[in-house]
Amino acid sequence: MNYLVANVQDVSLEKMAQHFGYQPKYLSRLIRQLFDQTFSQLKTETRVSISKSLLELTTKSIEEISTIVGYPSVSTYYRAFRQETGQTPNEYRRHHRQSPTIK
Repeated sequence: MNYLVANVQDVSLEKMAQHFGYQPKYLSRLIRQLFDQTFSQLKTETRVSISKSLLELTTKSIEEISTIVGYPSVSTYYRAFRQETGQTPNEYRRHHRQSPTIK
C-alpha cells in the first residue's frame, strides 16, 4: 500500500510488479487475495481517498487535485470520484470542508 500511495500519479500493475520482483499476473492474484479487489479497484479507491483528504484540507483546485492523484483528465477524475462517493468533488468539498484551510 505504501508503494501505491507514494506512486499514485503513475502507478501501474506492471511497474508495481517490477518494483517488487513479481510477475504482473502473480501480483494481480496476490492483490485480489489480500484486498478482495482488483488492482484497478484498489488504485481507484486509493486515488479517491487521497483526493478526499486534499479536498478537505487544502484550497487546491479540482484540476490540481486531479493531476496530483494521477488522472489524465478532469472528466475521468469526476467520473471515478462520483462512482466511489456518490458526490462530485465540489459537492464533497462543500460538505466536508475543514477550517482553517492549509495550502
